[in-house]
Amino acid sequence: MPLDDIVSVQRRTSNRAFDPRYSRARELHSRSDGERRVRASLPFWFPMSVPFSSQVGQNVSATFEGKNFDLEMRAAWTDLVAPRVVFSDTSYGLIWSNEQAPLLAYAGQKELTHPLKYLRRPYLLLANSMLRGNFIDDSGAEVAGKVIWACERPDKEVVVKVTASREWEWVIDLGLTGGPTSTGRAKTQPVAEDILIYGAISTSSGALVRILDDATNEGWSDDKLPVGAFAGIQGEISPVVWYPEPYYVKRNTSMIIEWQNSGSETGKFFTFICERIIRAGSQADTPTPVTPVSPTPVNPVNPVTPQPPVQQQPQPGGYPNQSPVAVAVIPVGTQMTDGSVTTEVMIVEVWADGSRTIRPRQPWE
Repeated sequence: MPLDDIVSVQRRTSNRAFDPRYSRARELHSRSDGERRVRASLPFWFPMSVPFSSQVGQNVSATFEGKNFDLEMRAAWTDLVAPRVVFSDTSYGLIWSNEQAPLLAYAGQKELTHPLKYLRRPYLLLANSMLRGNFIDDSGAEVAGKVIWACERPDKEVVVKVTASREWEWVIDLGLTGGPTSTGRAKTQPVAEDILIYGAISTSSGALVRILDDATNEGWSDDKLPVGAFAGIQGEISPVVWYPEPYYVKRNTSMIIEWQNSGSETGKFFTFICERIIRAGSQADTPTPVTPVSPTPVNPVNPVTPQPPVQQQPQPGGYPNQSPVAVAVIPVGTQMTDGSVTTEVMIVEVWADGSRTIRPRQPWE
């Protein structure tokens, strides 16, 4: 390396080492920051109540009547032990298996590596469609329980533009008290920045909860459901439940958890795993089609020889002394046999009667 380059590198390193504004963390953040788009949606959990009563070979059914909006089914959770089930739905009239399959092929449990077990691909349950399950208890060990599906609402999707963000844990003190019939309501402190919620962990293992957005009053479920369907349980193999897509919370907004104590738990915390947007590209907006960008003209390898202007003849679009109502300039590239690209700029003129003319752009234009 030339001596001048060595001195330059040493000078830059020395200045950086003694610059109080420099840190390795700041450098890494500057590399990872940059505008990106995050797709977020409103999650929705719905239950199927399965009325087992500890009888060997017992066959029971459970039904979800559907909502007035589409649901994209992504994952499932259950507090049942190990029954078998065959699902069917009225969206497409499909049966999900040739016979009753293990429920754990569809759903996770709080004690397992994956408390929420994800489907191989999302399944769209159309509005006002019914989901039905026919269950069988082979062991006689099953008591009444639930299968809870974690879904997304396609009608509530947004795209959030993020320029810079940081890790953020949003803690709610549930304040559980009393016995199994006691209820309450807990609320987060609002944050001055927008938030993306990716998952959750809970120190309560038995409470029933319902999550709401304080600004929109939109709930993540219709009723209170077992906390293990929404969050990983501290002390289990997987203490965090990750959501199918993040949930977008606008700045200065709180999240609310309505709870019912199912035992003698007291206190307890519920923590959202989040991304705090410290600099947004813009506020969240609904997805819009991406408009194709015309290619940038390049210097043609074989430029077109300019031709002298030709006297324009009368045409449906107008006459030489008339002006088009709109003009577009479009670069057109042609791939040659030798791999080179030639580009010619074309002019598109739109006339008052709706007709169009396309011609090469002349050198004087």
